[in-house]
Amino acid sequence: MVDVVVIDDDLDLRMLTTLTFEMQGWSVATAADGPEGLQLLTNLCESGARPAVLLDVQMPEIDGWEVLARIRTDATLRDLGVLLCTVRAGEQDRVRGFQIGADDFVPKPFDIDGLVDQVRAVMETPAARRAQLRRDRPSNG
Repeated sequence: MVDVVVIDDDLDLRMLTTLTFEMQGWSVATAADGPEGLQLLTNLCESGARPAVLLDVQMPEIDGWEVLARIRTDATLRDLGVLLCTVRAGEQDRVRGFQIGADDFVPKPFDIDGLVDQVRAVMETPAARRAQLRRDRPSNG
């Protein structure tokens, strides 16, 4: 069963996060862009997996904002824990991400131990609780 899905167009980042998460004992799957990531998530969820998602914002074809919006409106995917990971770390970007439905926000460059802690927190929080936290979050993130 896959624990974490990394969707990022940066091959080096996919390799780094995969190695990092595997060192935690987690199973990792990766996708290089939004369409590939959405298909991967759909396939995994249809087989019973409920992975945490580390999602880059700036990608070609379908950016992370749109991928997140599609995740939150898809009945099969909507309860997944999603962390946006991006160099776009300004307040407006954080607010936008939280408004769309991100569970957490990871600015690049990130501290690898901090990233592991953030992903672990999302993985350990039940889906219903994450949904409640998203609903209760103030509109300004």
